Amino acid sequence: MAALTVAMGFALWPEPGAWLGAGVLHIAVTLLAMFGAPIQFTEHTLVVSTLRVPWSDDCAGVAFFAILPLVACWSSWTAGGKTGLWRILGMPLVLACLINLLRVASIVLCRWWLLPEVESQQLHFFLGFVWLLPALWLLLPAAIVKQTWLKALNLSAILAMFTPHLQAPGGALIAVATSLVLCLRLSAPAGNQQSTPGWTAHTLWLLAAGWIILSRMESLWLPWLLMWPGLSPHRPTLLIWLLLPATLPLAAMHGLWSLLVFGPICLLAGRSLGRQLYIKMPSTPSIQRSWQTQVLWTCALLLPFVILNLGSEKEQPMDQPPYVIRSERIAEGRHLLHLSQQPKAMRVDWISPQQGGRHHTLSVCMAYRGEHLHHTEEAPTVFTDGRVWRREYFLVKGHLLETYRAYLLHSFLPGSGAGVHLIFSVNAGAMPVRDFESQARLLAHQVHQQQQQALAFHQ
Repeated sequence: MAALTVAMGFALWPEPGAWLGAGVLHIAVTLLAMFGAPIQFTEHTLVVSTLRVPWSDDCAGVAFFAILPLVACWSSWTAGGKTGLWRILGMPLVLACLINLLRVASIVLCRWWLLPEVESQQLHFFLGFVWLLPALWLLLPAAIVKQTWLKALNLSAILAMFTPHLQAPGGALIAVATSLVLCLRLSAPAGNQQSTPGWTAHTLWLLAAGWIILSRMESLWLPWLLMWPGLSPHRPTLLIWLLLPATLPLAAMHGLWSLLVFGPICLLAGRSLGRQLYIKMPSTPSIQRSWQTQVLWTCALLLPFVILNLGSEKEQPMDQPPYVIRSERIAEGRHLLHLSQQPKAMRVDWISPQQGGRHHTLSVCMAYRGEHLHHTEEAPTVFTDGRVWRREYFLVKGHLLETYRAYLLHSFLPGSGAGVHLIFSVNAGAMPVRDFESQARLLAHQVHQQQQQALAFHQ
C-alpha cells in the first residue's frame, strides 16, 4: 500500500520526478565534464562539443517516474504473494533514472552520427518510450512480456506520434479519438465477426506506408500505426473507421465544428466500450509469432520514425530567404532576417522545411525548447511566456498565411511542400503587445512582397 501511494504521488504530482530526473542528469554531466568530456548545460540546451540539443522538462524523464512504479505495483499484485519494497518501489525509481540517462545519450548519438543539425520531436518522444521497453521486460513477468512485445512497441510509437499534436489546434480531440480507437481495437467486438486474412491486411498496410512515404503526408503515420493488423485479429468496425479521421489535424482543428461532427461518434464509442466492460467481454487474444516475424514487424513499426528523421528533399528557392533581404544563417534551415523597417528590439526567424515535414505550431516549437506559451488577451494572435511576445506567419506556395489552420489547409495535399515558418519575437518590456502585433504584420507583408519580387526576377 505504501508503494502504491508513492507511485500515485509521482503520477499526480510530477515535480519530484522532474527534480530527481534532472538532478541525476546534471550529476552525470558534471562527472563527465570532470573527466574531460566536452559537455555542459546552458539554458534550455545540452551542449556536447559543437552539438546543441534542445532541453525541456520532458528530458527530466517525468513519464518514467510516473509509469514504472505503477507497473511494478500492478506486476506485484498480479503475481500474488509478498514482494519487497525494493522490488516495487526502489527498483522502478532507479530504472527511471537510468533509462532517462540512456534516452538522452541516445538522442545525442542520433544527432551526432545521423542528424547533425536537426531532428524531429517525434524522435525525442519515441526514444523515451522505446527505453521503457527494457524496463518493462525487467518489471513484468516474462510470459506477459513475450506475448505483448509488439503491442507495447506499437503503443510506444502511437504515443510518440500524437504527443507533439497535444498543444496544436484540435490536440485534445486527437488524443481522445486515438485512445478510443486503441481501446476498440484491443477489445473483442460483439458477435461472430470474421477475421481479415492476415496476408491481405498486412499487404494493404505496407502499401499504405509506401503511399505515405511518396506523398510525404506525415500526419497519416498516426492512423497508419493505429490500423496495424497485428494489434487485433479482428476487422476494424465501422465505428473505428468513423473515428479515424479525428486523429488527423486537418479534421480535428476546426474547434466547435470538429466537436459537432466527431463528438457524437466519440460518445457512441465510449458507450460501446462501457457496454463491453459491463458485460465483461474479453480482450483480443495475443497472437503467437516466430522470432523472424517479431523482427519484421518491429522494423515495420519503426518505419515512420526512420522516414521522418532521415528523409530529405531537394531545396526549393522559395524555402530560402530572398537575396534582397539581408539574412544571417544561424543553423541548418534557420536564418535571422534583418529588414529595412525592423525595430532594433525585434527578432525575425526564417525557418525552412526540415526533412520535408510540416511545421508545428509556435506553441509546440517553443515547448520543445522549454518555453510554454499562451495567448495574450489583448492580441489573441500573439503568444507569450510572460517575458517575450511571439507571433507566427507561414509562407506557402507564394501565399502569406496568418493562422496554423490556413497553413494546414494549404500544405495538406501531396507535393504541396511544407513552406516557411516566420517567427517574430520581442521582449515584452520593449513595446506594447498591440504595437508588436502591428509591426509583425507589416514586416511579414514586407517579407512576402520581397520574396515575390525575388522569384519574379529569378524566373
